Amino acid sequence: MTILYAIIAITIVSIPEFTLAEEVATYGILIPLLFIPLSYLYMAIKSSGVIRRKSFEIFLGIFLYAIGLLFLVQFIINGLASVLGADPTDLFYVMHIIAVGIRVAGGVVLCIGFK
Repeated sequence: MTILYAIIAITIVSIPEFTLAEEVATYGILIPLLFIPLSYLYMAIKSSGVIRRKSFEIFLGIFLYAIGLLFLVQFIINGLASVLGADPTDLFYVMHIIAVGIRVAGGVVLCIGFK
């Protein structure tokens, strides 16, 4: 996995265009963002009691935080702007405010899950 991260980091540094580098970084992050929450979801499905509740809370917190991070990616904002028919610059500011709220909610749920 670290070799994959090294290859992605070298690729990101060598790309002169910011939006393309951001897309490559987003795709590189998707693997751990999918694996870690899904392992907590698997634990929630297979276990019972407090372990089930805690692992589901951790899964939900990581999932919300990841959604908040994905709201900041430029190509997602551009796609949403074309679907909604809005100006991407105006939507950019709104998405940043929404993303912070979702990330804070994810952090709170994570803290509850790890407590």
